[in-house]
Amino acid sequence: MISIQNVSKQFGNMYALRHVDLEIETGEKTVIIGPSRSGKSTLIRCINGFEHPTKGRIVVDGIDVTAKKVDARKLYADVAMVFQDFNLYPHKTVLENVTIAPIRVHHIPREEAERSGAEYLQRVGLCDKVAEYPTKLSGGRDAVFHFAKKFSCSLQIAQGAEHYFHTPAQLRKFEKWLQQTLR
Repeated sequence: MISIQNVSKQFGNMYALRHVDLEIETGEKTVIIGPSRSGKSTLIRCINGFEHPTKGRIVVDGIDVTAKKVDARKLYADVAMVFQDFNLYPHKTVLENVTIAPIRVHHIPREEAERSGAEYLQRVGLCDKVAEYPTKLSGGRDAVFHFAKKFSCSLQIAQGAEHYFHTPAQLRKFEKWLQQTLR
């Protein structure tokens, strides 16, 4: 669950967020949309603890992200942000990229992580790319791959802060794929 209570974020005299209140229940899917410079990315960065709100409180699965001391390792084990620049390891294969976090963060045995990663790649239609390197994937496929990478970690919360789709039709197609994949 994510609880956002009276959150404001100010940069100098400019407010990126002003008195935001939002409750997102566990299992609920929420999309935050709006025009450029309306505070979407700032809100997501605050939820992740990358930015600290000027005022207000954010609690993610019982972790007060706005507290002075935050167990970031615990927070990042279940929460991830998908950036437009995917920050993939170019020297590792698609499967290796998908299995890094489950092995290193969640301490899942390599064989189990590879099996789970291959299953996720199958679900997103990339099973034929497990031995490829990320630089060989098309733009649309690397976005799909990056979401598969995040969800292979059994995340509770995944957030996208950048636009991946240039048309409403592309967004609807992705939303349909995401709903089917997350079942």
